[in-house]
Amino acid sequence: MILDNIKKIILLYKQPNMGYISCNSHLLLCRHNFDSSSQVLDSQKSKWKYTVAEEKQILDVLNTHTIEQLREHNMKSNQIKWIQELRSKIGSYENLDDLLLAKGMTMSIVKKLYKSIIAGGSNKIKESQRSSLSIPTVSETIRENVNTILSLCVGANIISWAQLNRTSTVLNWDSSSFADIPENINLASLVPFAFKMSYSIPNSDIFLLKSSQVIIQNNMNFPTYRATMQRHQLTASLISILGYREAYAKGNGTNEPSEALKNKLFLLKPRVTSRLFNIQIGGEIVSSENIVHSLLNKSSPMTKLPILPVNMSFELESCFRQKNAYEREQMSKALLQSLAFLNLCILQSSASLRVKETQNKLTREKNMKTVTTDESIGS
Repeated sequence: MILDNIKKIILLYKQPNMGYISCNSHLLLCRHNFDSSSQVLDSQKSKWKYTVAEEKQILDVLNTHTIEQLREHNMKSNQIKWIQELRSKIGSYENLDDLLLAKGMTMSIVKKLYKSIIAGGSNKIKESQRSSLSIPTVSETIRENVNTILSLCVGANIISWAQLNRTSTVLNWDSSSFADIPENINLASLVPFAFKMSYSIPNSDIFLLKSSQVIIQNNMNFPTYRATMQRHQLTASLISILGYREAYAKGNGTNEPSEALKNKLFLLKPRVTSRLFNIQIGGEIVSSENIVHSLLNKSSPMTKLPILPVNMSFELESCFRQKNAYEREQMSKALLQSLAFLNLCILQSSASLRVKETQNKLTREKNMKTVTTDESIGS
């Protein structure tokens, strides 16, 4: 009898055209049978392994907490909405298994939530902080002593760089192709190519890279996977060579890096640049070249950019204009990346920081709007 009711409720709950009234009646019937069976209760206790007091604590939170209170635990906005929706249908949660009937609630999600409730919300998700515009932390000593910043941007088959000094003058700006590197080359053979490329890149007090993750998709074919891994290997080899080049030049015979070499590498999230220069529309980042052309042409949009004026020689500007479209885009990314780091992290320009705070405020308001929408749906 109990198994028949369980099967019936699962089938009814999965039917998109079935009304909630029928679904609720079977939920209550199924729950009544659960409560009348000591065998099922024993299996629940062995599955969850919580004390009676902990079970009561979890059920009290599920039945009494508001949306704002639920956000203190390890839950996202859509999960809170699912909890509220099911609570409005069944009246109240009477055992720990009830939450598994909510839409999208898997065993792993539920266990994570229960663990957070027992811990008093210590594992809460801070969505506003996670989505905020964060920048690298730079010590006061580095900010005072840094004279040059070099940003590297590694594309599909070229690497571009842009070097600035602290007065926002572009000292070096170029790109180099690595399309001639064989596809099936191993790491040991890749290092000489990295050394060769490093000869064109000037030394700098700080090297800046875009923070990125190696994402391996299930449908990624082998050539794409190999090219992705080779690009990351080349980047790692190149930045190691550039970072320790100063030690080689000075004949530093120790294995430990000198004080001058420490903290030479910084990572900058891509959205820092895109939001600072307003080149992100929704989830897409548009071309960086248009912003750079505004800088070069001294056009009116440049006056609205939250950075210090950029100085550049005619030779560097001509070199940029002679590149093809893909090279110009990669060089533009490198330049904007270095400008963002200089103004936000080194000079701490008030205009740049004001844009950062505005972006963070908009993110917080967006998150609060999502919570309000969820609350109206669940009520």
